[in-house]
Amino acid sequence: MIRTQLVRSRRDPVRTPPGGTLPGDALPGEVLPGGGVEIRPARMDDEERIRRFLGGLSVHTQTLRFFTGMGRPAASTVRALLAVDDRRDALLAVCGDAVVGHAMSFRTCGSGRGAGGAEAARTETSRTETSRTETSRTEAAGAEAAAVEIAVVEIAVVVADDWQGRGLGSRLVRRLVRRATAGGAQALRMDVLGGNRKVLSMIRREWPEAVMRASSGTVEISTKIGSA
Repeated sequence: MIRTQLVRSRRDPVRTPPGGTLPGDALPGEVLPGGGVEIRPARMDDEERIRRFLGGLSVHTQTLRFFTGMGRPAASTVRALLAVDDRRDALLAVCGDAVVGHAMSFRTCGSGRGAGGAEAARTETSRTETSRTETSRTEAAGAEAAAVEIAVVEIAVVVADDWQGRGLGSRLVRRLVRRATAGGAQALRMDVLGGNRKVLSMIRREWPEAVMRASSGTVEISTKIGSA
């Protein structure tokens, strides 16, 4: 799964970034007033910008995002972070000519269990167990399959050290999720390091229904998004 570094709550206050403020929520490609920060889709000509961005992250931030530190990022890594197609999306927060935030998603099909589909699945299973006709069992099985097989988007976000804690991560996440739901995504998944207590607490506040599963030092998070 994609690794997640920073996802801050929409309830977080917006503090003053270097050289200005960061009010409001601009549309993709628009400049956020005062701060000179533009949130826009990534482009392949951003390779050098994203390379400088990655190189400027502290080892701590690199580890929270990639679960390991890194030296000079490989060309394949840079290209993967900028890829945009029918399944992949990537957004950049840019101040001047410098990238100060990056968010990406990957859409796939997966199980709705643990992302809001478990209750529906249990309901349909119960119906199957209590049904006395083959028709009812078939209908229940079909409804359960519909509840379980849903479009899932995995996300990851990272913000430059000097810009963390100012609400930029939450703006990137909201924009990314909005684009994902417009594309048909019904559930969200992410991985967070088990020791990243602040982010885990924020996710619980932001998505109270989210299911969290600990596995090998990480926490796998899943939740419904949009109208799913």
